[in-house]
Amino acid sequence: KILCGRAQESRLVRVTGQVTYNGVRREMVLLTKVCGYISQRDEHYPTLTVRETVRFAKECLDSLVHDLDHPALEHPSNADAEELRRIHNINDELTLQILGIAHVGDTVVGNEMLRGISGGQKRRLTSGEVLAAKQRVVFADEITTGLDSATAYEVCKALTLECKLMGRTVVVSLLQPSPEVFGLFDHVMMLCKGHIIYYGPAGNAVPYFEALGYQRPVDVEPADFLHLVTTDSRLQFINPSAMEGAPQTPELLAAAYRSSEVFLRMS
Repeated sequence: KILCGRAQESRLVRVTGQVTYNGVRREMVLLTKVCGYISQRDEHYPTLTVRETVRFAKECLDSLVHDLDHPALEHPSNADAEELRRIHNINDELTLQILGIAHVGDTVVGNEMLRGISGGQKRRLTSGEVLAAKQRVVFADEITTGLDSATAYEVCKALTLECKLMGRTVVVSLLQPSPEVFGLFDHVMMLCKGHIIYYGPAGNAVPYFEALGYQRPVDVEPADFLHLVTTDSRLQFINPSAMEGAPQTPELLAAAYRSSEVFLRMS
């Protein structure tokens, strides 16, 4: 939320420091044009269809669509406007296809009083509302909360396809992802009590901590092992032969990361 400019300070929340985008201060950037935000809450108009919801969200976020509403571009003889509309319609359909909800495109979203699409499809639609716009960076806030493992995997897989096909960057915050979901990510950032203790290729995370003196048991999945390393349970995974040299506190883990080759490559 801080990166998207959505964090609101209150009596309990205080934001310090400075956020820049490619060196540009946040006050100089129109974040709605750069960053998309996928909430963990599914809030939709129940009487709109899935396709109408995506199109409406895109018209609200995408200035190019608003430009098409100019009277000069509404004239039927304007071939450029018609071509742009066709391209936007294709992009909308591609978004629905990637998210796996094209087959319910003409179904109303629904709510407790109106029968509509399923809960898993609503979660994908929430992603589609943001992905249909032009933002190059998308932030997803614990989008698998309340979903079963199969649906969570499908939602994250759809985001992965969006990255590969549309060339976007998607940053997802997850709590205890399943091994299948963890395997979808290119990079992982691990936080331990406010300290970054690892940020780099997901496949290199376990070897990195093993080089620091930690040891993953054969019966523990890599995703579970990495999660436990960020908790107070990490001490049980320290190799006995490296007990004295292994960093054990969040501060020491963060210092070890800042002095690692992974940090230099990612900087």
